[in-house]
Amino acid sequence: MENLIFLIYISRSGSTYLCKLLDKYKDIGVSIEAVFPDGIINRPLTIKNELHVEYAIKKLYKNIKFKEWGINEEDLIAEIKRNNNYPITFDKLLSTLLKLYFRKKKPSTKIYIYKSPYAGHIGEVKKIFPNSKFVFIIRDGRAIYYSQKKSKESTKGKPMTDNPIRTAIGYNKVIREVIKYENKSWLEIIKYEDLIRNKNFEIDKLLKFLNVNSKKVGSSNYFEKIPNNQKYLHKNIKSGPIVSRINVWKKKLCVEERFVFQQACFKTLYSFNYPMEKIDFGKMKQIYIYYKFYLHYIFKRFLDKFRAFLDFDYLLNRIWYKLFK
Repeated sequence: MENLIFLIYISRSGSTYLCKLLDKYKDIGVSIEAVFPDGIINRPLTIKNELHVEYAIKKLYKNIKFKEWGINEEDLIAEIKRNNNYPITFDKLLSTLLKLYFRKKKPSTKIYIYKSPYAGHIGEVKKIFPNSKFVFIIRDGRAIYYSQKKSKESTKGKPMTDNPIRTAIGYNKVIREVIKYENKSWLEIIKYEDLIRNKNFEIDKLLKFLNVNSKKVGSSNYFEKIPNNQKYLHKNIKSGPIVSRINVWKKKLCVEERFVFQQACFKTLYSFNYPMEKIDFGKMKQIYIYYKFYLHYIFKRFLDKFRAFLDFDYLLNRIWYKLFK
């Protein structure tokens, strides 16, 4: 698929605000998020032949986030059967889904941006979609931790995180993957803080990267595309950028949380020139504070894994991931 862009991010890093800014351009269409049976982070779903189409599509529609895309099930089945190009693997399926999605949501779309969960899987995605480009939005990890801590998951109703170690481990993993490709011409990295402070400059830079020929804009209704059960997470995008909120985490997080996150992510924060705080409790107390949070993380992770393994679909997916990844 030509003109396919993967917008990758860590949750609560400002990706939805960036989507809103890009979606207002006539030639650009930005999807809402969804997780597919892609063979990258989830078990693949390959449509082998016409007899398999309806079964596979019904399985796809069990995905709650995908259902929010609003693609008519009968239209999707008809489109797949019309193309009649089997087997249909994830790359072909995603192309079909995006075309149907934007045909309904924004017919003028020439550049397809998929808001995707692949920040830690850039290399794998690039092999499947060799002509694609990637946009990664990065934010100070301490701000991400603060935002995740005060935000509840739309599906479970509990905070996205309760421990700086947990967020730091995910942050480090993603940043290490991104750094592997930071000099590639097909990857553009944008800092959330730069976007807030100098929106026009950063967006112009992105438009050039995306090869947008027309800068004609309209009113963006991206917020309205977000499912109702997720709108509460993104209510701030309705207003303009608030520069004063960039460093609000410094006041809202306790000094122990700031210290632990900074210790765990020192190299990754430093690699993107995020300033370090000078925090010194003394050597013994610092060791105690760090391992207090670390042991809490281990205990909660064990509980989460135990509950998750009671979910049969999750269990199958984890077995697949361990065997093939």
